[in-house]
Parts: sequence; structure tokens; C-alpha cells
Amino acid sequence: MSSYRKRNRCFCSHCCSDPCCCPAQGPRGFRGPIGPTGATGATGLPGILGAIGPTGPTGPTGPTGESLLTIYGDAGTVGGVTPVQGTEVLLTTLFVSSNIVLAANRLIIPTDGVYEVEYTTNAFMGPDSRIILALLLNGFVVDRSRTRALNQISPGINPPLIEIVMSRSILLNLVAGDQISIYVEELVGSVSLTEPNLKVIRIDD
Repeated sequence: MSSYRKRNRCFCSHCCSDPCCCPAQGPRGFRGPIGPTGATGATGLPGILGAIGPTGPTGPTGPTGESLLTIYGDAGTVGGVTPVQGTEVLLTTLFVSSNIVLAANRLIIPTDGVYEVEYTTNAFMGPDSRIILALLLNGFVVDRSRTRALNQISPGINPPLIEIVMSRSILLNLVAGDQISIYVEELVGSVSLTEPNLKVIRIDD
């Protein structure tokens, strides 16, 4: 009871060193276990873009590709030609060529591929005349290669002679060794050809 009366006689309003109102502090206890990790916070804003790194060394050069236009040929005859039914049109000169040869009025194909084949000539035709030209492939007429020209003027009517341009261009799948030429499939009356020309160009494999 005496200690209770002594404590009540203290008038401290805060902790102090006076044992009448602030009992002595005991030793610090052991550290408790670490608590669970808190939730991940929101992602921050992206940082500033870094500088571009140096350019790496140049890689090795790849192999050279095949050029499709390295195979072509352009053959013809300068001047006039007299056509004969059932024969090939005379081609005397290979004007421009790459890997194509001209032999006996025919262009020889060196390798497989898709080719554009075109022929053209001017036909001078007398009265009541007609002519049909076509491409000849290895001795056989290519059906869709024909061109026709016709002069229905009767003799004695002026002008008795007319000029008609005959031309045809088609795509053909050809193989190495194929032979292409211009063929006179039909001929009636008086007809002459000027500057006949045959060309082939490889455009795809």
C-alpha cells in the first residue's frame, strides 16, 4: 500500500527516469520472423531509348542468280524472199543472240523453259492471192501460231498489189534441242515476203 501511495504522489505526464511514474525498461526482445512479401507495385514508365549500337560487319556475298534473259535470238533475212508452200521461210542472218544458234532456217533452243516466240514479215500480194504462215516446231505446225493474208482484188483493178503485215507472238514450253522456224502452210497466187524475222526469248524456267 505504501508503494501505491507513493506512485500516486507523482505528477509526471510523460515517461521519464523517475521510478515513481516510469518503470525501468526491460531488455529488447528477439527479432520476429520476416513477414510475407507484399504485392508487386505498378510497372514504371519506360526508360529513354538507348543509343544505336555499331553496325556489324558485312556478310559474305551470295551466289549470283541466273538471268532469264541470257537466252534469246533474233534471226531474219534482209530484203525479199519468195515463199514456197510446204517449206520453211528463208532466214539467213542471226542478228542478235545469246546462247541461240541459227541452222537451216531454224533457231535451236539450248535449254528448257518458257519462251516467247514471235515472227513477223511484210507480204506483197498480187490479185486473188492468199498465204498462211505458221510456226514449225521440230517439223510440226504449232496450231495457234497461224496468220492469214488475202488479196481478193481481181486482175485489172488498180492497185493490183497490196502489202499486208503478218505477225504472231505466242508463249511455248520448249526443251533443249527444240527447233523453231517459220513455215509456209498455204500459198495461192503471187506473193512475196519482205524482211521476214523470227525471235525467241526465254522468260521463265
